[in-house]
Amino acid sequence: MYSIYLETKKNVMKKIVHPILLFFTAFIYSQSIDINNPADPETSLTAEELLDQVFIDGGSCVTMNLTYLQENPDGVGNLSNRSWGYFDDGGTSFPFSEGIILSSGHAVSAEGPNNDGGTSDSGPGWNGDIDIETILNNQYGTTVDTNNATVFEFEFTSVLDEVSFEYIFASEEYENQWECSDNFRDGFAFLVKGPGIPDISGAPFGGVNIAAIPGSANVPVSTATIHLDPADDPVNGFLCGGEVPGVNYFPSLYVSNDNDNINDVPIEFDGLTVSLTTATVSIIPGAVYTMKMVIADRGDSAYDSAVFLNAGSFSVGSVDIGTDLTVGNNNARCVGETYTITPDITAPPGTTYEWQYEDPPGSGTFVSFVPPETNPTLDVTTTGSYQLVVDFAGICTTSGVILIEFVPPPVIPPLPPYILCDDNNDGFFDFDLSVMDGIITGGDPDLAVTYHDTQANADAGILP
Repeated sequence: MYSIYLETKKNVMKKIVHPILLFFTAFIYSQSIDINNPADPETSLTAEELLDQVFIDGGSCVTMNLTYLQENPDGVGNLSNRSWGYFDDGGTSFPFSEGIILSSGHAVSAEGPNNDGGTSDSGPGWNGDIDIETILNNQYGTTVDTNNATVFEFEFTSVLDEVSFEYIFASEEYENQWECSDNFRDGFAFLVKGPGIPDISGAPFGGVNIAAIPGSANVPVSTATIHLDPADDPVNGFLCGGEVPGVNYFPSLYVSNDNDNINDVPIEFDGLTVSLTTATVSIIPGAVYTMKMVIADRGDSAYDSAVFLNAGSFSVGSVDIGTDLTVGNNNARCVGETYTITPDITAPPGTTYEWQYEDPPGSGTFVSFVPPETNPTLDVTTTGSYQLVVDFAGICTTSGVILIEFVPPPVIPPLPPYILCDDNNDGFFDFDLSVMDGIITGGDPDLAVTYHDTQANADAGILP
């Protein structure tokens, strides 16, 4: 006799059938993100206020002050010509709902749709930048001046020990125009320096360029290192020669936005990267660090480029308590299960914790547990949004929220006997338990079945 222990796992999805009433309404959808829209309150913010209120996620646990700003001189006091500013997605499918744009042209010129293959803005006296120039010269092995640099340089401190953020690079020099000419390859850099940061950027600023391609050997993001691959588009794709995938060329990070391309990204630029996350840099809590964000034209003042910084993604003081566990994310928990929320926090001595839950659900109002839950972790068994408020030893207070959904586990019907015959009477026979899968799941495509020879192995996910 064999004892078979069965485990089923379900990619949880709601299956609800309701009578459907169809209403048809005409909608006009925006074809562009909004940049420096006077109707947006954030448009009136200074560069320092944009960094502090839009870009940085950390509340009172991070301090910041802008130390240097370089922009289009024609844009000072003139929103139409300003080379930086606030953007929101304008109701489009742009990957970032809001954030900050830095451009080598007029920021508003980045608004879509893409109906101009060569947007080129400039201004008298708009200089380049030695740091991005040096980084690009080192990358390409040539010496080419830069122009039209937009620079945000600021100092910051945090009570936490890491920093990273999300961004997208976009350019009019994409789509087989200037990718193969290093005289005209625009670029950008995000440089960080301070205690414990290695001096490996190669730029006079020092520090490290955290905007290198993730997983690469410090390769800068540019039109040369990320562009359209002929394997992805045999008609429009191309190689310049010398590209080595995974070494100095990363085509999987490219998104085409050519006029005839079906991607139809709601910005002006011909191409862009996917959403990228900078390298995570370890910092010393309480120490002062300097960051320099810079984008510039290379070799000319034409064919603009821009970088989009995701709002709230500069995380130097927020509390990470994990990813939402929901039906929609296919990672909801089962009713009857106890889930332990375990924050990812490095906290100084004297840090205190307070857990809260949203009441009523969906209200955005959080109330404390009675009696209070003051441990760093929290065990939960019911659907809800949970908030952890952390007081870092009286230095500052910040919080994080997670939504956890609990759903009924799948019901397995009684199984009929699985009968096999030992035809040659040698005491051995082959069997394939997977023939029972359809009966076990009832035909539900969201159920996966595995078989184990002991309950312990089933609990541990160990296959025979």
